[in-house]
Amino acid sequence: MTTKYIEPKPKYQKGDLVNGSKHTELTVNPRRHDIKRQARGIGTVIDIIVKKNKAGQRHFYYSVLWKGTSTESTHSQMRLKPAEA
Repeated sequence: MTTKYIEPKPKYQKGDLVNGSKHTELTVNPRRHDIKRQARGIGTVIDIIVKKNKAGQRHFYYSVLWKGTSTESTHSQMRLKPAEA
């Protein structure tokens, strides 16, 4: 019996507002308390990028334009969260 593979769909669409989730930095130096990451705030999804891994699975990346900046950056779907309106 074969199982049918369900194609993944992007979680966000162009024009959606998203928040960048904070990622933790693992460090072996306990004296590095001065490092602080600022939250990116709210951004708008500009483009959806689909990349395939070695096994052929699709992963979604998004180009996001953050409010207050004029540059866009690319982030994995797992690093973004929906913005609360």
